[in-house]
Amino acid sequence: CTFKCPLTYAWTDANGTVLSTSLELDLTNVQASGTYTFTATNCCGSDFCTVDLTVNNKPDVDCPKDQTICAGQPVCFEAPVISGTQPVTYSWYLFGTFINNNYGEFCISGDQSIGASGDFEFMLVTSNICGNDTCYFTLTVNNAPIVACPDPQTVCTGSDVVFIGSASGINTDLCPLTYTWTDAAGNVLSTSVELD
Repeated sequence: CTFKCPLTYAWTDANGTVLSTSLELDLTNVQASGTYTFTATNCCGSDFCTVDLTVNNKPDVDCPKDQTICAGQPVCFEAPVISGTQPVTYSWYLFGTFINNNYGEFCISGDQSIGASGDFEFMLVTSNICGNDTCYFTLTVNNAPIVACPDPQTVCTGSDVVFIGSASGINTDLCPLTYTWTDAAGNVLSTSVELD
């Protein structure tokens, strides 16, 4: 070799595509892991080395679906990880207050009271070394009806009698509130709030 022997450089990817012809390989907005080869060449030969690049991803979680239950029923929320580098941690919140860090699933058993009926706003934050993902979902809790009976009446034979009952409780298309008046033998006498 003589001193007039230029030294050249090449960075290539796993497909052999030349990415740089300098000492530096500058990658922007990388999205995937890969292996890169650095080669130096002169008139006497060449040498190379390989370097691995590992790209981690922030978690992407399938957010739990909104659910509706009756008070006292158990309920579970699941949030499987769609993508993201493990380990992923979970933090469950109710109305902004931390309540649990169960992995991927949060359950309320039938003997655990979540409170009165209504809509309960949950937040799930999943985190790893690259960041976090946040999603929101709602649990709607409906109560069983509570009836109020009318006062007893005393009348003479042949009199007309009207009883009007009332009931409080959820009454929607998905959870309709129905009424039934029956006698001591179990015969249905009316399916409205009024018995006459």
